[in-house]
Amino acid sequence: MNKTINIHLAQTLFSLDENAYALLKNYLEKLERLFKNTEGAKDILEDIEARIAELFTNLKKDNLYVISVADVEQVIETLGTPEDLAGEEEPTETSAQYNGPKKLFRDPDDRFLGGVAGGLSHYVGLDSVWIRLIMLILFFSSVGGVVLVYILLWILIPEAKSTADKLMMKGEPVNVSNIKKKIKEEIDQVGDKVKDVDYENIGNQIKKKSKDFSDILLKLARGVVKLLTLLIGIFLLFISSIVLLVIFISTVVGSVFSAMVPQEIMQFGLSLDIPVVVLGFFALLIVGIPFIFLFTLGLQLLSQNKSVMSRLFSLILLGLWILSLITLMIFGIIESKSFAINAKSTQNIAWEQQTQDTLKIYLNEDHKYRETVTVFNQFTLVENDAGEKLRLDNNIRLLITESKDNTLAMAIEKNAKGWSQSKASKTTEAIDYNIDYYDNKLMIDDFWLSPINHKNNPESVRLNLSVPEGKYLFIDNDLGAFLSHKIKNDQDFYRKRIAGHLWQMQNGELVCQDCDKINGEMHFDEDSLEINLSDDNTVIKVNIDEDGLEIKKKEY
Repeated sequence: MNKTINIHLAQTLFSLDENAYALLKNYLEKLERLFKNTEGAKDILEDIEARIAELFTNLKKDNLYVISVADVEQVIETLGTPEDLAGEEEPTETSAQYNGPKKLFRDPDDRFLGGVAGGLSHYVGLDSVWIRLIMLILFFSSVGGVVLVYILLWILIPEAKSTADKLMMKGEPVNVSNIKKKIKEEIDQVGDKVKDVDYENIGNQIKKKSKDFSDILLKLARGVVKLLTLLIGIFLLFISSIVLLVIFISTVVGSVFSAMVPQEIMQFGLSLDIPVVVLGFFALLIVGIPFIFLFTLGLQLLSQNKSVMSRLFSLILLGLWILSLITLMIFGIIESKSFAINAKSTQNIAWEQQTQDTLKIYLNEDHKYRETVTVFNQFTLVENDAGEKLRLDNNIRLLITESKDNTLAMAIEKNAKGWSQSKASKTTEAIDYNIDYYDNKLMIDDFWLSPINHKNNPESVRLNLSVPEGKYLFIDNDLGAFLSHKIKNDQDFYRKRIAGHLWQMQNGELVCQDCDKINGEMHFDEDSLEINLSDDNTVIKVNIDEDGLEIKKKEY
């Protein structure tokens, strides 16, 4: 019976019979002699021993199993004999034909953080850049949930530390030939890095001591730059894509809307006759072109290409953007100057009347333009008997003041703006507004008309009714919305509340003749208490309600 010999391979204890031990020892000695003068011989032999230990571990059925000669021969057949390797000038390209199973490791040579993406790229056969891009997309779509998965993979997946691990990670056969080849490649890569550092004119002594640290910092910096580049690229693609999609939808909707709406309506908000479609086109270019550049920049950052858009095309887009900007700036300046100068024209009308007669003021709502379609908030387009399109507006205010010459009169003031004083004055003269007086009735139109080419000019009509002292007047309820807030009255009523009452002009203000008053008396209900005290010259009002105490004093 053969003796059993215990040995350590890669810090693992194995039991071999003496013949198996002799065969393994002879094999390792031949390999040692073969790689004696080879650069990195120590690393090659350590990796071979680690691989032998792994293969022995797979053969063991239990802790008492003894490695036999057949087991050693099987391992030698897997790794390759020194005789076969001695005749090779270069390691054989067996990996190119190998289609065996891969093992999942973290790649220490291709990592930003833990090398998970690098390991997955080898396992699935996809470039690591795309793996990281997929992770970033999942990060944003899962609101950071993929971070937990990444940490778990970092913990659970082992790192490819040895050469054998790196070969199995890439699906290459772990034999002596490939181990030698892999170590030689790593040594060559280190040599190239050292040469690169030499070209940077750094002292040799400093390089030797700081090389490892500088390599770590360099890899970390490159990793951070790559990660930031990917994040910025994704962000730019996301934002620019949304904006460009919105611009496209807006363009389609705007085109359909402009085709359905009459041109005069489209131009209603502009003082110039430039088509709205043209202005909209320039506005879209100003907004859209920068985001086209951002979109191409995002693609460039993700693809790592130097240029995604041709230089000629970039210059064309830049030229269009500058042209659009200049055009809209010029238009904006011209449009703003269209309303630079204020002008007004006043028409004075006086009527003979008896002071004791009551003046009744009504709103004339009976006109043929009542049924119209409102285009904007206050602007309406109508058509007269001649087929001419007109602008209809109700920007009207009525002010009631005391007559200075004891005459009942009306001042109709028309206001407008324009390029110049003459232009603004012509605009005011074109405003068509009417009032009518008969039988002590004053009929006030609830609208005025102006030509359509006035468009968005901020025109208005202001009425100032001068009432003699002692004159009675009744204001109809319909006039409430057209009354000025400057009308003085003894009730301190504001605008609409003035309507619907009988008033008398006394000492420059309207005195209500039919308002509820309690003079010298106390009036109270469940919610308030009102006390009115008055003499010939003074009225004191005391009101107590849920809002507190209010005292008003007025002298005549």
